[in-house]
Amino acid sequence: PCPPYESLWRADGPKREQGRLMGPAAGGIARLYAEIGLRVRVDAHELPDHLAIEWEALAFALEQDAAEAAASLVDEQLALWMPPFCAAVEAETVHPFYAALAARTAGGTAARAG
Repeated sequence: PCPPYESLWRADGPKREQGRLMGPAAGGIARLYAEIGLRVRVDAHELPDHLAIEWEALAFALEQDAAEAAASLVDEQLALWMPPFCAAVEAETVHPFYAALAARTAGGTAARAG
């Protein structure tokens, strides 16, 4: 019930583009990856706006002391979809682990957002 793709959760674009895989968010995040020297491997079998890939890119930017890129990843991408995604995970899960993980992820995203 909670697919981990930014394009499905962003509500700030045109209505016709909301809730669609490979929406504008996927292109935007791919451009941010390129700016910091990353790209999604062809054989990764995941879309560029997958939750794990976005967080991994943030970790990379922080490790590289690329503060501006890290801020862009949070403010222009993660902060725009983590709140509704994490709220949905908390509402849908029956496992305390996932509810806690969602709450911590939402809190961590909010703490990093500018």
